[in-house]
Amino acid sequence: MRGGALECGVEPPHSKESRRVISVVLAQRQLALFALLFLGLPPTAARADDADPLPPGAVVRLGTGRFRHGDRVNALAFSPDGKRLASGSHDRTVRLWDANTGALVRTLGGQSNFVPALAFSPDGKLLAAEMGDAAVHISEVETGRIVRKVPTRFADLLAFSPDGRSLATVERDGPARLHVRDAATGAERFPLPDPAACFAFSPDGQLLATGGGESLIVLRAASTGKELRRLEGLDGPAHVLTFAPGGKWLASAGGPFDRGIRLWDVAAGKVVRHFRDTGLPLFTADGTHLALMADGRLLLWDVARDREARRLPEGSGYRVAAFSPDGARVATAGAEPVIRLWDVASGRELFPSPGHAAGVSAVAFAPDGRTVATAGGDGTIRLWDAAGGRETKVLADVGDARATLAFSGDGRTLAAAARGGSPRLWDIVTLKEALGRPCPAPRDPRRALSPDGKVVAAASGPRVKLWEESTGRELLWIPGDVYGVNAVDFSPDGRFLATAGGGCGGAARVWEVATGQEVLTFNGHRGSVRAVAFAPDGSRLVSGGDDTTALVWSLAPPVATPAGAKELERQWAHLGGDDAAAAYWAVWSLAAAGDRAAEFVRPLVRQAANQTERIRRLLVDLDDDSFETRDAADRELRGLGAAAESALRRALGANPSAEVKRRAKTLLERLKSDAGPPQAGVVGGERLRTLRALHALERIGTKAARAALETVAGGGADERETREAKAALERLKARRTVP
Repeated sequence: MRGGALECGVEPPHSKESRRVISVVLAQRQLALFALLFLGLPPTAARADDADPLPPGAVVRLGTGRFRHGDRVNALAFSPDGKRLASGSHDRTVRLWDANTGALVRTLGGQSNFVPALAFSPDGKLLAAEMGDAAVHISEVETGRIVRKVPTRFADLLAFSPDGRSLATVERDGPARLHVRDAATGAERFPLPDPAACFAFSPDGQLLATGGGESLIVLRAASTGKELRRLEGLDGPAHVLTFAPGGKWLASAGGPFDRGIRLWDVAAGKVVRHFRDTGLPLFTADGTHLALMADGRLLLWDVARDREARRLPEGSGYRVAAFSPDGARVATAGAEPVIRLWDVASGRELFPSPGHAAGVSAVAFAPDGRTVATAGGDGTIRLWDAAGGRETKVLADVGDARATLAFSGDGRTLAAAARGGSPRLWDIVTLKEALGRPCPAPRDPRRALSPDGKVVAAASGPRVKLWEESTGRELLWIPGDVYGVNAVDFSPDGRFLATAGGGCGGAARVWEVATGQEVLTFNGHRGSVRAVAFAPDGSRLVSGGDDTTALVWSLAPPVATPAGAKELERQWAHLGGDDAAAAYWAVWSLAAAGDRAAEFVRPLVRQAANQTERIRRLLVDLDDDSFETRDAADRELRGLGAAAESALRRALGANPSAEVKRRAKTLLERLKSDAGPPQAGVVGGERLRTLRALHALERIGTKAARAALETVAGGGADERETREAKAALERLKARRTVP
């Protein structure tokens, strides 16, 4: 960040809860800060997807949230008025969409398992969904409020009766059985002794067709369950039943023992058409056409003329579908988390969206930070304008390039490789494969090497392990994410580590490497986060997820600009505190103050650097030939307290003499707090404050800030603070030379 002030009026938080609250309330201020300080744009330049507002902290979405889940879609249903489309997914949510725009209206969550079935009530006011917690939730469509829960045992098929008084469910805790309950009370209306895997109410509500127990279909009285007649002629149990509007026709689909779809004349009880394809039958609203989903395709069959009328384009396969009440549109979903809406008359997709049609599993910034590359499970690599979110180029049919991406140093070549495979290279100007060019080295996304090559970070289940690359010595463990860590990446300065969290609604997190503490959490993906990458200047983070999108996040939190010496002193105190998130905010608060903060920090950093040099000399004196010198050094180190703790631990790890080892151990025992010694490898005390101050000075980047960094860079060559200051100056120099 260059110097300058930005008044936001936000104090750094002191608890995880307060950080969460502030992150939501001040999201727009964060976007404004990013736009002004890093892109040179007015706040209004931050792009929000028309179909889905950006989550707090995000500055741009690459792709669309329109009709996107975080995992595959299992169920679809139009509201009776055709204005809403409901979907249930493996991402453990039910989502309500505006059927005319694809915009997300509401999310119903909280379930413990995937959502296999849902249905609107006939009046469209209620939505019933199996939510994975041994109950069907019945919610108000307009508010999302749950009005009742009907106990079930994993219902994977459900429907209201045409009069809305009954709720029928097929439950599979053991042999599949059909239960018909009072929709208002949940009380069972009548017992059905025979197993049933599927059912359908006739449009007039008089009949209930059941199937699945034997190789036949039973027609029952919908009010009592009494058997009326049987439809025979199946080669195996029926798995799907659906009545045509008017009730004249009934379509049935079989399973592995009866591979086909049959069209029945209900009155005659005979099969009038047998389609040999397996799949899911679905009638159009006027009953004139039957939609058949089989082998990854969907076709419309003209029932009266007994011929194929239209076929939708093949995509990732059609697993579920729903017709709008007027029959003009059909919604489909396949193996990916994408819902597609089609015009029935023309077969044209109504809302073709930019971006991937499958999850994003690799992301990378170009060296200039202006372009982001994403790779997805749809076999494409896409290039995006990182500031505006516009898709600029598409590399199609690249195969399984989902594991990793890397740009060459000049930004002209992009390498992609499946896990364990050889990389393929593309010229991003011509979009042709670049043979013979130097190959950027794609890496395992679950493993990263720090920019200085000294520290390795690797995901290990829900945690991340850090160790020294040269010796293998373990440094620390970062908590990561309870649902697992899919990817890690070091910031360009090595101060922070980003992790991609698994699970439904996963998070991208940023951790301070020096302490192993979390400083930022970004929630916004609708499924697992699969990839993370820092921008070259460390100001942004991009994450890619199973919801087919990538999100670019600002790493600049909303901060208050210190107005005077007391405020600057307060931020200086935060730099040395135990709360890494509060210290992170303090860094950016000082950076926002520009030269005033640089002039304030410079003598304090010099003093801290001098103290570090003093501690180093005292450690040398612990091994002096003179007893008086050794004893005096011991007393001074004891007087420095916690400020000497990290240096003493480093001294013990360097195989010192027996005298130094004895004295260092004794000193550490005296300094030990009630909480015990710090975790191995974690930086603390004044050294930590100094390192954070160097971060603030680098963010300021002005002449005064560089002068303060040069003060520290002139210290001992073996000191970490010296190395950090020199590296910061080199990065600032490199930024000034970038066009």
